[in-house]
Amino acid sequence: GIMNKTGLWFFLSLKRQVKRIFFLVLLFFLPAGLWCFRAAGEGESEQVKVALYAGESAWNRKVAKELLSDTGSFGFYVSSSEEALREDVKAGRAECGYIFPEDLKERLETGDYKRCIVLVSSPSTTAGRLSTEIVFSGLFTVWGRELLEAYAGEGEAFCGQKDVWEQLEPLYDRYLNNGSTFAFQYVTSGGSALEEPTLKTSPPARGIAAVFIFVMGLAAAVTVCEDIKKGLFGTMSGLRREAAIMACLAAPVSLACLSGFAGLGAAGVLMNPAGEAGILLLYGCSCTVFSWVLCRLVRNPLAIACLIPFFIIGSLVFCPVFVDLSLFLPALKTAGKLFLPWYYLKAAAFL
Repeated sequence: GIMNKTGLWFFLSLKRQVKRIFFLVLLFFLPAGLWCFRAAGEGESEQVKVALYAGESAWNRKVAKELLSDTGSFGFYVSSSEEALREDVKAGRAECGYIFPEDLKERLETGDYKRCIVLVSSPSTTAGRLSTEIVFSGLFTVWGRELLEAYAGEGEAFCGQKDVWEQLEPLYDRYLNNGSTFAFQYVTSGGSALEEPTLKTSPPARGIAAVFIFVMGLAAAVTVCEDIKKGLFGTMSGLRREAAIMACLAAPVSLACLSGFAGLGAAGVLMNPAGEAGILLLYGCSCTVFSWVLCRLVRNPLAIACLIPFFIIGSLVFCPVFVDLSLFLPALKTAGKLFLPWYYLKAAAFL
C-alpha cells in the first residue's frame, strides 16, 4: 500500500542522509555548539550590570557601598567618572547607570530631591525601571539609619534616655531585612501571586534550533528538486509520487529535529521533555509541508537555494531568536509570522 511504500522511501532517505559526512557534522554541531554556549555562560555572572558614579561625597560612597553588597539580580559597580559611566552604558558593558549629585544628602534633608539622581539608560533595556527600586532601597537603608540614630539622640520621645540607639539599631536591621518594612507582591488579574521576578540571560537555544531545523528542511527541498529533475520519481504518479517526495523531505527534517532536541538538552533548557518533543514534532511536520509546497511552486533547485539566505536572515531578524524587535517596532510582529520559527518560539513559550 501507499503507507508501506512511503515508509520505505522514508527509510531509504534516512540511509542516504546518514551516509553524508557533512550532514552528520551539522547534526552533531548544533548540540555541541549549544553545550559550549551553556558552559561559557555558566562561567559568567548572571547579574545585570548597573554602573554607579558617587563622586567625591563620603555619604554617596556609603550608599554605593550598600548597593555593591547586593547579591540579587543586579550587579552594581562604581565608575571612575560620569563620562566613563555613560561610555559603559553606550558600549553595552552596563545596562544602565546612576549618577549621584555631590549634595545628595543635603537635598534629601531639605526636601529638594526630585530628579536629583540621573539615570543613564539605553532605549532598548528595561533594567533602569527595575533597578530603581533597588537603588531606592540602598539609599533608604543608609539614610533611614542616620535619621533614626539622630532621632534616638534628639527626639522628644527618647529625651533623657541613654543608650537608645544601641537598643534600636538591631531592631532596625531586623525589620529592614525581614521584608516587613517594604514588601512587593506581584498578583495576576486572576488573583494568583507570582514568584519573585529574576533577570537571567541564557543562550537563545530554542531560536537557534528552530532556525536550524527550518534551514535543514529548505536544504532538503533543494535535494528533492534535483532528484525530481533526475527522474528519481518518474515511475510514480499522483498520490504515490507526492507521498514519496514528502517522505524524502521528512527524513532529514526528522534528523534535524532529533539534533534540535539534543541541543535543547545540552543547553539546559529542556524543562518539559514531553511537551518539547510534541512541539518539535508539529514543527518538523510544518517544515516538511513548507518545503514540499516550495518544491511544487518553485521547482528549480537553484532558485530554492538562492532563497535560503533570505529565510535565514528573515528568521533571525523578524523572529525572537536573539531579541524580540517587535517590542520596539510592533510592525515587525506581522513580518515575523511569515517565517516558521516564529510559530515554534511562540508555542514553546507556553512550556
